Amino acid sequence: MIMAWNKKVKGSSKYNKLYSPVMIFRYQCCNKVAVAVRGEYYNDKNGIIISTGTPNGFQTFGYSLNFDYKISDNVMWRIEGRGLTSKDMIFTLDNKVSNQTIL
Repeated sequence: MIMAWNKKVKGSSKYNKLYSPVMIFRYQCCNKVAVAVRGEYYNDKNGIIISTGTPNGFQTFGYSLNFDYKISDNVMWRIEGRGLTSKDMIFTLDNKVSNQTIL
């Protein structure tokens, strides 16, 4: 979990807040192969890290599935599919704005 606070104005007692819980489930099939599923949520309403200029800020749910293959002791190949869904229309693809994207 990532958590951060910053003061809204210098000398103020009011803070902007950011948090991002993450859950990862990984299954190691054998010495060389593993698969994993990840879910994460970003809540950065006030743009501490990501400024969107939208009413809800960066409030986004992310999910991914990956496949890992260990080539050698210090080399691993990974392929990952990832999707993001936001409260606001913040993602673009082919000049179209959406609240969802697949990476």
